[in-house]
Amino acid sequence: MTGRENLQFFAELNDLAKPKIAERIAALSHELGIGDWIDLPAAGYSTGMKQKIVIARAVLHEPMVLMLDEASNGLDVLARRALLEFATRYRALGKLVIYSTHIMSEAESLCDRAAILHMGRVIACDTAAALRAQTPAGTLEETFFALTRAAESHDVSAQKQVTA
Repeated sequence: MTGRENLQFFAELNDLAKPKIAERIAALSHELGIGDWIDLPAAGYSTGMKQKIVIARAVLHEPMVLMLDEASNGLDVLARRALLEFATRYRALGKLVIYSTHIMSEAESLCDRAAILHMGRVIACDTAAALRAQTPAGTLEETFFALTRAAESHDVSAQKQVTA
């Protein structure tokens, strides 16, 4: 299948009307920069090209909530930038974008609020600036390490109290 055929298939699964399908594919082709190769067989796509088709599939029906989990994995610098810009534009449309990443600089530049998870628990949730203010760290990544170390230290202390 080509990228276009893939998108048409998923649009039909989401019950989009045929005129709307063509409109959305054209808009997303422009928005994501996939127009030059959308009609080529997807089997020959690079990782970044595949990722853009996956993102287009996810937003064809214009959901109010978009969850992106490690969306920049395997992308080159240009494709990663395009992804972050797309997520920013999607959020500007009044949509909720939940962005899960291990790359703190992405979270810092994209997110209004960030949650730091450690061992399956949310240990902090606030704006990046407010999180950074909780520690002497300068970046969100350094803050992440400081807060997770503090959580581990607290967990060890609590475990010692339980066993005593």
